[in-house]
Amino acid sequence: MKGHFLNIGLEIGVDNLTKKVGDNLPHKTVFSQLSDIAKKIVIITDRSLVEEDTMVVELIRPMDDFSINYLIKVFGQKSIPYLSNGHGRMYGSKDWGCFNPYYFIMIDGTRLSEQKLK
Repeated sequence: MKGHFLNIGLEIGVDNLTKKVGDNLPHKTVFSQLSDIAKKIVIITDRSLVEEDTMVVELIRPMDDFSINYLIKVFGQKSIPYLSNGHGRMYGSKDWGCFNPYYFIMIDGTRLSEQKLK
């Protein structure tokens, strides 16, 4: 699987200075942080796929560990899963477990586990 992708839940999971657990993450906040590196962004709301509204981001380039950990803090997330050229990794807390292709949603709205290898 070629490309670089993030799944970002749009519900705050960790209190920060301005948001509390359970608050919704404003779409504009995510767009502004990712506008320089996002190729495409879609929001998935289908509860058969996601527990919370989830922003799926296709990136124009890979992200480094520091940048993803920065996004976790800025967005008040516990974890953010990341897929880069077929290699998945769960960043942040292990509360959500390890990277799981069944739960990772692709830009076309399908699960990674349903994708055909290219």
